[in-house]
Amino acid sequence: MSSFRPAVFATFALGVFAMPAPKRASVTTKYRIDVKADQTVDLSAFGGGSQATTSGVTAWVAVTLTDSAGGKAVRGILDSVNFTSSAPSITQATADSAKGGTIHAFLDSTRRIQNPVARPADNVLLDQALGVVSSMFPRVKSGAKLGDKWSDTTDVANTTLGRNLKTHFVLDYSVDGQETIAGMAALRLSVTSKSTMTGTAPNSQVGTLSVEGAGSGSGTSLIGADGRFLGGSTTVSLDQKLTPARSPAAIPVKVVQTVVVTLIP
Repeated sequence: MSSFRPAVFATFALGVFAMPAPKRASVTTKYRIDVKADQTVDLSAFGGGSQATTSGVTAWVAVTLTDSAGGKAVRGILDSVNFTSSAPSITQATADSAKGGTIHAFLDSTRRIQNPVARPADNVLLDQALGVVSSMFPRVKSGAKLGDKWSDTTDVANTTLGRNLKTHFVLDYSVDGQETIAGMAALRLSVTSKSTMTGTAPNSQVGTLSVEGAGSGSGTSLIGADGRFLGGSTTVSLDQKLTPARSPAAIPVKVVQTVVVTLIP
């Protein structure tokens, strides 16, 4: 995570969910989230070299789903967070202000996340958690069973931290097996993705950046019989070109990010 940190939303499986909904009015699930990101920024067009940064974040999050008209209210609380980073922009104060932060969204009847926000809104670590929590609601075809495969497309808008980005995803799914997680039966879904991104993002050094990029990824999601996300992992590779205002040259940025989410019984 450097000053050129791109908007990378870890996506497990965005893709319509037909398992029976839980009968309870609300249910809370706790997770551990581990994120590792390697980023390389090529500044050769501006007389510089390559800048490489590595970051790691471990967060403990409680996510509550509450029945609401037309879907479910989603509320997450970041209980604790640890981080390591070679980027000077991330400090202990950043981690301290993220603790106790909240995530809010609405899960509509088609299992799409609407209006995701984080509070405080200007914390980059909480923003990472927002991206992961927003990816915990796979869209699975009706009656999905072992061996089934399908494809889906979805568009994600990212307006957090002053960004105005749109990402288009093409996703291929398969049901690969069943597992038992903390005594609960779960379907194991595999997903591969391709994405394209356009928009703008602020930067403290050069002002507004024009952003375009493409990415690919793969991962798994574990989905319980009541539709809850019970864990998963994903790795995403993203190539971006960031162009400062009034500059003809673009800054190439390469990011490889791995996310692992583990259910806390």
